[in-house]
Amino acid sequence: MESSSSYFGMEDEVVDEEWYEKNLQLAAELGKALLEKNRELESQVVQLQNQNQDQTLEIQYLKSQLDTMRTMTESRNRIYEEVDRTAQDLEKNNQRLIMEARADKQKIEKQSALINLLEEKVDDLQKKLDDLKEAEKKKVSKKAPEKRRTSSLNRLSLSDTKDQHSEVYFENLAWTHSDQFKNLPLNPYEFEIRKLQESIQKMKVQQTIDRRKMEDLEVECSVLVEENQNLEKKVNVLETKLSEAIMIQYELERAKSSPDPGMTKFAPATDIHGELHETENKLLSELEHDDPELKSEAKAVKLESGGSLYSSTESINKVATDAKEIQVGEDASLSILDELESQYQSLFTKYQALIQTKNKKGDDDDGSRQRLAHKEVQTLLHITLNRDYYQDGGHIPPYKALFKDIFATLRKNRIEENPDADADKRNSMCSPLTSPCVDGAKGLIDGR
Repeated sequence: MESSSSYFGMEDEVVDEEWYEKNLQLAAELGKALLEKNRELESQVVQLQNQNQDQTLEIQYLKSQLDTMRTMTESRNRIYEEVDRTAQDLEKNNQRLIMEARADKQKIEKQSALINLLEEKVDDLQKKLDDLKEAEKKKVSKKAPEKRRTSSLNRLSLSDTKDQHSEVYFENLAWTHSDQFKNLPLNPYEFEIRKLQESIQKMKVQQTIDRRKMEDLEVECSVLVEENQNLEKKVNVLETKLSEAIMIQYELERAKSSPDPGMTKFAPATDIHGELHETENKLLSELEHDDPELKSEAKAVKLESGGSLYSSTESINKVATDAKEIQVGEDASLSILDELESQYQSLFTKYQALIQTKNKKGDDDDGSRQRLAHKEVQTLLHITLNRDYYQDGGHIPPYKALFKDIFATLRKNRIEENPDADADKRNSMCSPLTSPCVDGAKGLIDGR
C-alpha cells in the first residue's frame, strides 16, 4: 500500500509540474500579447491627442475669424449708417436751397411788377404836373407884373423839367437845383413825386440785393447739382467694381476649396484685425460733416456776398470765379470712395498673384504637397466672401436697402431735371444692384 501510494504521489507531482510549465508558457504569451496591445493603445492615444490639439487650434482660429467677420460687419454697418445720414442731410439741404431759390425768384418778379407799376404812376403824375404848370404859366402871364417872380419861377421849373427829365425821374427834382429856390415849399404833386422817387430808389436797392442773393443761390445750386452728378458717377463705378469684386472673391473661395493643396495657404488673423481697424478709422474720419475742415480733392470757398460753398476745384472755377479758398488742415486723408477703390485694387492684385501662382505650379507639384503636408510650416490664407453676399433672396441686407434708397433719391432728382434722357438711360442700362453678374454669383454661392 505504501508503494502504491508513493507511486500515485509521484505521478501527481509530475502532472503538477507539467501544468505549471504550461501555465508559465501561457502566462508569458499572454503578457507578451498584452504588452503589444498596450503599445498599440498608447500609439492610438498619442494620435488622438494630436488630433485633439489640431482640432483645438482649428477651433480657436475659426473663433478668431468669426470675431473678425463680426467686427467687419459692424464697422460696415456703421459706415453705411453714416453714409445714409450724410445723403439725407445733403438731400434736405438741396431741397431747402431749391425752395429758397423759387421763393426769391417769385419775390423778385413781384417787386419788378411793383416797380413797373410805380414807374407808370410816376409818368402819369409827371404828365399831370406838366399840364398844371402849363395852366399856371398861362394864368401868370395874364396877371399883373407884380407876379413876375412867380411866373419866372414856373418858367425856370418848366425849362429845367424839360431839359433834365431823366434826372427828375431817377434822381432829384429839377426845380430845387438852385440855392435861391431850394427853400421854397413844394406843392402836393411835387411832394408825391419825390416820395415815389424815394420809394423807387429803395426798391431798386432791394432788387439789387435780392438779385445778388439769387445769383449766390443759383451758384450754390449749380455746384450741388454738379457734385451730385459726380458722386452718382462714382457710385455707379463703385457698384460695377463691387460686382466684379464679388466674382473675384467667389473665384478665390472656389480656388481655396479646390483639392489642390498648393492653392491653400494660411495668413494670421491679427493682420486682418489691424487692417480692419485701420480701414474703419480712415472711412469714418472721411465722412462729410458740417465742419469746414474738408479733405481730399474738394475744397471749401467763401463768396464775396458772405456765402460759402463746398465743391471740387473745377466746379468752383466754372460757377464762382470770385470765391476765396478756406484754409483746411494739412492732415487730409483719402475719401470714402477712394478708400473703397483702393480696397478693390488690393483685392484684384491678390487675385492676379493667385492666378500666377497656379500657373507656375507645374512639375514641382508633388514636392510642394509634401512641404505643405507638414503642419508646422503650413499657413492659412483665409479668403471668404462677406456674409452679406451669401444671404438668401428673402432677406435683404441692410446696406443693400440703404443703397437702394440713395439710388432712388438720385434717380428722382435726375428724372425731375431731365425725364426724357433718364427714361432712355434706364431702358438701355440695368441697375448694378440687380445685375446678372451679382445675381449669378449669389446663385453659385447659394448652390454651394
